Amino acid sequence: MISKTVQGGVESIEGYGRTSWNAQEFKKNLQAFGNNTLGSYNIDGYYGNGYGESVWSLLLLNEEGYIFQQMFEEGKISEQPEYGYSSAIKVNKNGQPFYPFQIHYQGTDMNDNNRMVKVNKIVIYQYDVEGKFYSKMK
Repeated sequence: MISKTVQGGVESIEGYGRTSWNAQEFKKNLQAFGNNTLGSYNIDGYYGNGYGESVWSLLLLNEEGYIFQQMFEEGKISEQPEYGYSSAIKVNKNGQPFYPFQIHYQGTDMNDNNRMVKVNKIVIYQYDVEGKFYSKMK
């Protein structure tokens, strides 16, 4: 498989414009994300000044196009030890050029009123061919 890289590379939340991809995680999550498209995902994060943020990072290698990277919502684990939630990605292989996928969040979190609430939600993402990015399905 041969993919092209856009000038300037791909963006990242990580410092200095780089994403940290663990080779074992990349290989473990590598799968078809569409016709002629392989993809993988991992947790990308930024930590500094007492603040941390993690997001899902998706990397697509398309035989007919450019290497594509996009980040999505919160990552795998919440930051507070008193409560926590995790998330997992599942690809829905449906024969489209770019497969939709879902992120399933589970656990507990703090709401706007500082109350513990159960988290059990699924967010589905569909590829927008015109915009060339994934967006939440409504």
